[in-house]
Amino acid sequence: MSFKQSGSEPFTSTNESRDLLFINISTGVFDKVIGPMPIETFFAEFEFLPILNEESPPLRLYREKMETVSNSNKEEEMYAPFVEAIKPLCPNFHVEVTHRLPFTAFGTVTIMPDICIYDLKTVPKDELQDITKVGLMLELKYRENDDPFSDAVNKPLVKSSNEARITLGQITYYASAHQAAQFRSHVFSLLVFPRYARILRWDRSGVIVTEKVPLSSNLLLEFFHRYNSMTPERRGIDTTATMLSPDVNQAQEDSFKDQLSVNGSLYIARHKLYMDNSRSPFSRSTRGFIAYSVSEKEYVFVKDTWRLSSQTPEHQIYAQLKENNVDYIATVLNSGDILDQQTRTQNYTSASWAKDAPKKLRKHFHYRLVLKEIGLPLKTFSSTRLLVSVIRQALIAHKQALDNAKILHRDISANNILIYEGKALLIDWDLSKDMEDPEQARDAERTGTWQFMAARWQSSKTVGPHTITDDIESFVYVLTWIAFKYARHNMSRSILAGFLQNVFDYAIADEDGSPNNARHKEQYLKDPVELEDAQFESENLVTLLRSITWKISTLYRYPPSKKLTFLGKPNKDDSEESRNKKTAKYEETIQELRSSNWIIDLFDHALRLSDWPENDYAQEHEISRDVRLQTATKRSQQPIQNEDDKNADEKQEDKPASKEPPTKRPRYESVDDDKSKLSHRSKK
Repeated sequence: MSFKQSGSEPFTSTNESRDLLFINISTGVFDKVIGPMPIETFFAEFEFLPILNEESPPLRLYREKMETVSNSNKEEEMYAPFVEAIKPLCPNFHVEVTHRLPFTAFGTVTIMPDICIYDLKTVPKDELQDITKVGLMLELKYRENDDPFSDAVNKPLVKSSNEARITLGQITYYASAHQAAQFRSHVFSLLVFPRYARILRWDRSGVIVTEKVPLSSNLLLEFFHRYNSMTPERRGIDTTATMLSPDVNQAQEDSFKDQLSVNGSLYIARHKLYMDNSRSPFSRSTRGFIAYSVSEKEYVFVKDTWRLSSQTPEHQIYAQLKENNVDYIATVLNSGDILDQQTRTQNYTSASWAKDAPKKLRKHFHYRLVLKEIGLPLKTFSSTRLLVSVIRQALIAHKQALDNAKILHRDISANNILIYEGKALLIDWDLSKDMEDPEQARDAERTGTWQFMAARWQSSKTVGPHTITDDIESFVYVLTWIAFKYARHNMSRSILAGFLQNVFDYAIADEDGSPNNARHKEQYLKDPVELEDAQFESENLVTLLRSITWKISTLYRYPPSKKLTFLGKPNKDDSEESRNKKTAKYEETIQELRSSNWIIDLFDHALRLSDWPENDYAQEHEISRDVRLQTATKRSQQPIQNEDDKNADEKQEDKPASKEPPTKRPRYESVDDDKSKLSHRSKK
């Protein structure tokens, strides 16, 4: 099982123990690591400056303290001498033991790196836990079995033991938090053992790890001295994001303290622009925020992302949509790539020293887009009727984009449909493709937010390009997730948590590390008993959900023409004539699913129903945090359970989820004739 962290946090419904969290995170890193890079190559490739004189006093002190580190009897004894060894090498920075200081990351969780080097030389004691000031994180381990990497020629680069995977997940989580709390083109980190260390460089494409660097050699000393002399840009700091100058209008908001530039224009944004929607250091890592435009003197929405080099820049897609009169889309005010910030890890997949290197890593450019409209998330709907109306308008925008501009969105998710002045905004077109471009039209690469991805696109057996049908299926999941999470119903906390986890969070990792939860989605589509179990307050909403779910489930049902053999009494209605009729109906439905007309019609039909509740505004349901599932991946199919997991289970504050299964409800009856697509209310 893989709770893939990229883009998954808004949909997660359960807690995990620390070790289990790190193990799950490590699954998404296996195909992103390149190494072991020779340390001299590392210095040359990433512009580290020459070192100090061999006979200087810091060198003698360094060797003395590193010997103490190597002779330590436990991890805690390594911290102080290591800091004392590197402090003289980093006079421009502040070095501190931080293993007992909880840093707030992603806005809600805490991390505790062992040692931190701060970008400011003088950091007040009360600001040591400010992750926005950290320049370098170091994690120390006493046991070399915890090393997630191997330099041996005849062994894989990334180890598969639980100890190694926990460490890999931990340093990945820390690198994610580091990049989420700051604007970075890349970050460095160190993994230190009693006899050697490894240096890592993380960017949005992947991570490069060095060979073992002995503590007894001068090589680690060289790294810290060279790091001390590097420019902020070489260390990975985005210099287009700075603290607000005193002479800049703060828009009369004391909380607006940071400024970003796009093509020379300044945008004043809220302080602590951490990402809370992505726990991965890789991929697009998109963050969005409200900002004040200094030139326009108005509030705008700024999107900061790492766009794929193979994709058309999003502002060009918006221009094409506008030219073709597509409704319910945002207005672009400014856009552009940020300096020369681009990923570099992908350049080393074919290096002679790279073991088990991934065949291809994708290149990303740092990019910002400024939009005029500031929308609200779907989960803030004021009534379920408005929710349905807004998703219908997003469907209209999706249809117009394909019909008029030949553009397919390919990233339909709950976060990409906004409410603006009571209407829809369909945003995030950066993964869309031009259907008239032969190369893009044939593209079979999986894209989008995996929790809302069509089931067939989470199957490793998928063949063929992403189609309109896949996007329409994603719309079904959007309404389903929002309805169960925020509409009013009486499903119990534990059952709701299990349902959301199964359909939207649980996945098996494919060979390439991508999440696959196709089976769970298929099961729900074909037998959505939860729609009855929940007992929604809005009958019209659940009626619409039944209708669109049953229709889209045809994709995952056997064609009636497929001859099935059963033991026992044969089906009474198994005549050739009956099978032919069913087959004709099946093929007709499959054909309908190749456009969005059918789902728009059902939304229209639902909105014409009477008796929609007037004030059933969104209310987030409390989710039981006790649901636990066994964890396994295709790399390690053995369930993982250790003492830490057991202890973590015992410390949960909520009561354990009931072991009794929910009362079995009969499957709802579905009929295909047009007059019965909706409930009896539609006939009134």
